[in-house]
Amino acid sequence: MASVLQERARAAAIHQIERMGWEVIEGDWESFIVATDVNGWLVFTYPKAKRGAMPGDIKNLRGKFEQAAANYLAEYNPGAVPMRCDVFKMNVVADDRAMLRHEVNVLRFKL
Repeated sequence: MASVLQERARAAAIHQIERMGWEVIEGDWESFIVATDVNGWLVFTYPKAKRGAMPGDIKNLRGKFEQAAANYLAEYNPGAVPMRCDVFKMNVVADDRAMLRHEVNVLRFKL
């Protein structure tokens, strides 16, 4: 079960994704938000939050991404589309304020 802080990060990431014009396909697919960006990429976005500091590197993200992507592709058929893994990091600075950083293609590979 996700913490309240992680749920806030997920909600903030989904809000930003929608503001960027992306389509959210799954809001919580094995801890990832699955969306299509404006260029047609299938993006697995991982939200992460920390109070008082920006979260650091996400450990073991490659394995989590590969498993989530494989499970998604086994269940759905998005066709031949490029995929990548992004991260939204949220630094909660006060109960009503936070900084959100979007890191694109964090695993640095092209599919």
